[in-house]
Amino acid sequence: MSAEKKHRLLHDQRDMLLSLAPLVLVCLLIAGLAGKCSFSPTGFAGPANAVSEIKDVDARHSLEEAARFFPFPVRTPAAPDTWRTIAVDRGEIKTSNLPSEQISVNYLSPAGRAYRVTQTDATVPALLSWVALSDGEDKGAQDIGGARWTVTAQGPNSAWIWDDGRSRVALTATNGDETAFRLLAAAVAAAPVTRPDGK
Repeated sequence: MSAEKKHRLLHDQRDMLLSLAPLVLVCLLIAGLAGKCSFSPTGFAGPANAVSEIKDVDARHSLEEAARFFPFPVRTPAAPDTWRTIAVDRGEIKTSNLPSEQISVNYLSPAGRAYRVTQTDATVPALLSWVALSDGEDKGAQDIGGARWTVTAQGPNSAWIWDDGRSRVALTATNGDETAFRLLAAAVAAAPVTRPDGK
């Protein structure tokens, strides 16, 4: 019998423990990973200290560089006090004609919520479609810093859009706070402008 495989009825407790050990290790590993993660409605999920580990970026340089190539004026707003600038991205917004350029800066508020400021020469309808608010509800307008911002919302998602004639600026967030939107709107309205001719 020693040279042959044991019949399962002859397995002792030691054999059972050895068989279960790998399964127990896998379960402990999964439980450990789950314990280190957290859910956040701000869009940041992962380890509980993930927000503090996000690195700041220099948005001003990216915005000034984009202004050299974009056919519309680009503003370089300063982040509100105690806010952080965490990401910059450039891309295109699809329109009925040629795609429009866009540059977006992501900010993190002191409350840990993410807000995005997008600048583009796309039309307002195209911009609303791009931020997934084509079917959003018109919430009126806010006059801040000499600029009129139209507010659109759908569920927890909101967009404040300013059309200055040559470009559009959208402030977007999920579960955003009106005070935070107003701070960003004031910063954008007061920001220096770099025009396509570099002036």
